[in-house]
Amino acid sequence: MLFCVKLGDAAEAAGAIRSLLGAESAVITFQNGIEAPDIVAAEIGGAHVFPGSANVAGAEVLEPGVVRHLGRYARFVFGERDGRRSARAVRIAEAFAAAGIDTHLSENIVTELWEKFVLLAAASGTIAACRSPLGAVRDEPTLKAALHAAIIETAAVAKATGIELSPTLVDDHMALLETFPADQKSSMLQDLEAGRKLELSWLSGSVCRLGRAAGIATPVHDTLLAVLKPFENGSPA
Repeated sequence: MLFCVKLGDAAEAAGAIRSLLGAESAVITFQNGIEAPDIVAAEIGGAHVFPGSANVAGAEVLEPGVVRHLGRYARFVFGERDGRRSARAVRIAEAFAAAGIDTHLSENIVTELWEKFVLLAAASGTIAACRSPLGAVRDEPTLKAALHAAIIETAAVAKATGIELSPTLVDDHMALLETFPADQKSSMLQDLEAGRKLELSWLSGSVCRLGRAAGIATPVHDTLLAVLKPFENGSPA
């Protein structure tokens, strides 16, 4: 089962599917952030949960059931939390492949979630706070420097919590951003503009919370959290 609701609805939605699960049922958490697997596991049990990462550059919902993909990058990563290539994990990966979907069955999914989170938390918050698409942030030196600093902060928090990231990850992410469409908006900016609830508490909020616990300063994410906090519950932008 693909679990794709927004993080604010994750606990309630997970509770609602509990009765549908069999002994071998797998639920892949394709949410933003790094906390969704734990939120869902608390409702349905960790044995059912496959942490997953949907890496899609540039998408927007035009209407219910209709999604436009603006970029070319789309890859889905998931795996057993302990890295096993279980029979059910292999079957799911084969089903993705048969559908022509680029997917990867990870043997180190927790690290891969953090690798995405390092970029996502920084880009989503910076783009939303600026009320501007990626190109405007990427092309203005001061904003680009803030985005870079936010990426560095999240990588430092990951390291402090025991996650081993590639030493080139920050530079790799900055290079990757150069390949994305200039008019790309983060999902948080799309939610902000539409007056919907924001996933702020699980993005910059998580960086700040985990940073404090680990003794890592996160001044950029602290600022993003403060600037966006008034809109977290869906107030109009």
